[in-house]
Amino acid sequence: GVMTEAWWRVYPSSKPIMLDALREMLEVAHRRVSDKAATGVRGVFEALPFRDSCFDGVMMGFSFRDAQNMRAALSELSRVTRDHGTLLVVDIAKPDNAITRWLIGVYWRLIVPAVAFFVAGRYWKHYRVLYTTYKRLPKNSDLRSLLGEYYWDVFIETHMGGGQIILIARNPKH
Repeated sequence: GVMTEAWWRVYPSSKPIMLDALREMLEVAHRRVSDKAATGVRGVFEALPFRDSCFDGVMMGFSFRDAQNMRAALSELSRVTRDHGTLLVVDIAKPDNAITRWLIGVYWRLIVPAVAFFVAGRYWKHYRVLYTTYKRLPKNSDLRSLLGEYYWDVFIETHMGGGQIILIARNPKH
C-alpha cells in the first residue's frame, strides 16, 4: 500500500493493481488504501496473472529482490508492460565495489537485526532474512546487463554507496 499511495500522489485518478503472493500482505495494503480504488491480486513476478502489454507502468518498492528467478520475473514484467511503458524499481542493491559490498553485507547481516531487536520487538527475526536476500542479489552492473535483455532503455541510480537502487527501465523488448 505504501507504493500505491506514492503512485496516487503522481497519478491521482489512476486505478492501480497491487500484487503480492501473500493474502495477508494484500489485506494490509487494502486497509492502508481503503478509501481509494485499488485492486489486489495474488501472484508472483515469475508468472504474472495479466495479459500481454496491459500496463503503462509497473512500480515496485522493496519487492523485486524477492523474485525467486529474476530473469523469469523480468521476462514477465516486460511482457505486461506496454510499448514505451516504464518499469520503476526501488530496492536494496549489491554494489560492484567489493569493499562496499562487504560493508553493506555486514549492515544487513548484523546491524539491521540488532537494531530490529530493540525497535521491532518480537518481530526482529523477520529482518534477518534481508541478509539472505542480499546475498542472492546480482551486483548492480550485472543487474543492469540483465535488464538490458528485456528493456531498451535502462537507467540506474544508486544510493547508500550502491546499497540502494532506483531503477528505471523503458520500452520493453517484446
